[in-house]
Amino acid sequence: MCETDAPAALVLYRRAIAAHGEESQFDMVVEECAELIVAIRHLARGRVSPLDVAEEIADVLITTRKLSLLVGPQLVASCVRRKLQTLEERVRLAENRGKT
Repeated sequence: MCETDAPAALVLYRRAIAAHGEESQFDMVVEECAELIVAIRHLARGRVSPLDVAEEIADVLITTRKLSLLVGPQLVASCVRRKLQTLEERVRLAENRGKT
């Protein structure tokens, strides 16, 4: 289990949503994703460290987890399962191409 899914984290997410409002969660996700994009580009240019990118990844994980509570955790879980299945198929194809 990822730390972002721990029961205590889920309680904290709900508290944060209640304290800051649902609408602000959408804005926060957009902002954190933008910061991650910038950090990734800066890492590629040697302007930040992997720790900086890891910090932004953590922010994105947390904010997207809060957002998933708003759009429907079961719906998101279903989409994740489907996306992982697609990834598995693509990796298998790539691995098989390398064996020929």
